[in-house]
Amino acid sequence: MLFNLDFLNRNQPFPPTQERERLTRYAQNKKIFDNNHQDVYSEQLRRIEKVVGNVSTIISYPIVLNFQKKMSLKTADLLFLERPIVKANKDNKQKAVDAIVANSDLFGIGYEGAIDCSRYGSAVFKVDVEDGKGKIAISSPEYLYIIVDPDDRKKIAHYVLAWTHKDTLKGRDITCLRATVHSKGSYRAMKYELDNVGGYGSYTIRAMLEDSGEMETGLTDFAVIPIHNLLTSDSVYGIDDYMDVDSIVSELEVRTAQVSKILDVFASPTVSGTTAALEPDGSGGYAFNAGNFYARNNVDEPPLEYITWNANLEANFKQIEKLLNYLCVISEMGAAIFDTELKTGTVPSGAALQKLYINVLAKVARVRNQFDAGFKRAIATASQIGHTKVAAEDISIIWQDGLPNDPKEEADILAVRTGGRATMSIKRGLMEYDGLSGEMADAEVGEIANEEIADMPVSLSTEFED
Repeated sequence: MLFNLDFLNRNQPFPPTQERERLTRYAQNKKIFDNNHQDVYSEQLRRIEKVVGNVSTIISYPIVLNFQKKMSLKTADLLFLERPIVKANKDNKQKAVDAIVANSDLFGIGYEGAIDCSRYGSAVFKVDVEDGKGKIAISSPEYLYIIVDPDDRKKIAHYVLAWTHKDTLKGRDITCLRATVHSKGSYRAMKYELDNVGGYGSYTIRAMLEDSGEMETGLTDFAVIPIHNLLTSDSVYGIDDYMDVDSIVSELEVRTAQVSKILDVFASPTVSGTTAALEPDGSGGYAFNAGNFYARNNVDEPPLEYITWNANLEANFKQIEKLLNYLCVISEMGAAIFDTELKTGTVPSGAALQKLYINVLAKVARVRNQFDAGFKRAIATASQIGHTKVAAEDISIIWQDGLPNDPKEEADILAVRTGGRATMSIKRGLMEYDGLSGEMADAEVGEIANEEIADMPVSLSTEFED
């Protein structure tokens, strides 16, 4: 943990020593998400080469099973593919909320933040100004350094956003550090020159180049709003989803690649038999022609046969199945996310789908609670710049479950609740389910009425005269 801003002083290492383990983990998880598993699981994947001697000549490649990426994307899907509805308790405040949501592309950056929460453990949002109005933007957790009060480690003193980049100073190429220190109601921006003394990514602060001094933001809160996946009492950074399943996924990749290597051997098996089966190959050597028939003259001659190896593949497949079960439990994602249960090709109903997703919905609900509080705080903070001010308690967010709706199931429930009465006009039904415009729906309704009249039997009337 960081208790002060001394890590930004001259001759201090950057990144600070206390934060390198976290940043290394971020870098590893980024590689996993980007399918570069061989860089992270290099030691485990070396086991692919250690099967049995007669398999050592077969070329084999790691098989990337990116379950972690699917976990991140599915969490983001269930949170934001069905857009939440953000409401304020008054009309003038609702206009401010709608403007902030639209100008910020709140649910777009929210989707990115949900991925960051899953792979890094934290997402970082910040309040920016555009055309004199507050909006919400997203930053990478790799840039975040949290400074806490030494007397209360859960009390935040500063949020620092710091990142390196290449620049030119007096005709020479340098590496620069830009750091923005955020306090409640103010910020301070600095630029430093770095010395690369420890190899790639490890620097020492050489000199300060720029300092804005303390700048007022006009906000009552921090302009940086982190949202965390899972927090504990001894940490200010969230816990990612990847750490718990790393060993399981790496073992699955090794097992799967080993099975593939063995199957490659069986695709081109070795043959043993008498030398009579060999024919000159035209270059002074001999070769085996698999298409010919070779008779044995007596029982003393060795039979011509393929050498097979009992690789106990069934045990491998059982191990893979067990590992998949462990993955479903440890990841809290359930078997339905990885499609290990839906083998029959049947499409479950809405209620059945909710039961299949019960574990992942509970996990997503935990993350949703963090986003609910974080978004309310971010919107309220952004509203203090160029908008009608909105307090966090004035905002409510209606979240969706992210699962596809089952129209038939919903219609059946509604029919029971209304006693079978109609709850939708023909016009609205055509507009919602057929995508017709209002005019097209009116024309269609008129055409339906005309057809019904045309299909009615002609009624005969008798006139009585006085």
